[in-house]
Amino acid sequence: MKKSNLILLGALVAIVFFTLAFQLTTHHYAKENNRKKTSAIRLSQDRTSVSFKGIKTNAPLRIILEQDSLHKIQVEAPNYLIDSVKTSVLNDTLLIETPKNVRKRDSVVVNIKLKSLHHLKLDGHSLVVSKKVIVGEELHLALRGHSSAQLQLQFEHMFYSNSSDGTVDISGDIKNIEIVNPQKE
Repeated sequence: MKKSNLILLGALVAIVFFTLAFQLTTHHYAKENNRKKTSAIRLSQDRTSVSFKGIKTNAPLRIILEQDSLHKIQVEAPNYLIDSVKTSVLNDTLLIETPKNVRKRDSVVVNIKLKSLHHLKLDGHSLVVSKKVIVGEELHLALRGHSSAQLQLQFEHMFYSNSSDGTVDISGDIKNIEIVNPQKE
């Protein structure tokens, strides 16, 4: 082949390559835009569980706590996400997990009614709010990451660990508070 033919062939291959790359990029952005336009329907789903005394999560969600004689878990989330919110109980602790790609604006809310609260460990962008005063003997409260808390508490003893840069608003009657240095993980 002549040198000029090779140059033309190379230019043709480069044009085809860049055209294909441009089309794929444009298709990706169009697909992303269409996904954002689809309206999400918020669903509510009751979850069954055995009794638990603590809650642990590192998911970007909002937890609303209420002390009650019954254990009840209700998850509110967009329809495309609600089945991906996992709740399970391990060693008396309710574990709440969401997929890694959940954004804060996806707005997952977990309403929890429980008899007693012994430990609460939040990480990530989670927020916990108590509807009413939560009463008990001892509470282990650990906040990490960007987690926040707005709690009304009445406890005899509370162990408190905070390495979060979120806001913490605790009110109520706590007889003894022990501030614990956050553990490095």
